[in-house]
Amino acid sequence: MIFPRKEVKAHGTRRVIEGNFHPGETVVVVDDILISGKSVMEGAGKLESAGLNVNDIVVFIDHEQGVRDRLQQNGYCSHAVLTISEITNTLYQAGRISEEQFLAFAES
Repeated sequence: MIFPRKEVKAHGTRRVIEGNFHPGETVVVVDDILISGKSVMEGAGKLESAGLNVNDIVVFIDHEQGVRDRLQQNGYCSHAVLTISEITNTLYQAGRISEEQFLAFAES
């Protein structure tokens, strides 16, 4: 496992990317949530600047704001474990959110 830092720390290894890797390797970016795509693309860019190949991005939750299309336009294939509509549908069907709450999610 490797990970890009937001900024280089003044202590420790002082590396932008922590972990063992070799330029030319192919890696998958894993993130928790896809809302705007900014952080995941910044992370992928840092990995690529270190000579790594990034083809795929995996997120736990996709907020379905059109970011998958933007990622694809930038050469990445995105994969989501869950989408916000799947989560809200499940919550609604289980009676955990009201119809009003469900419709509010659907409109956003």
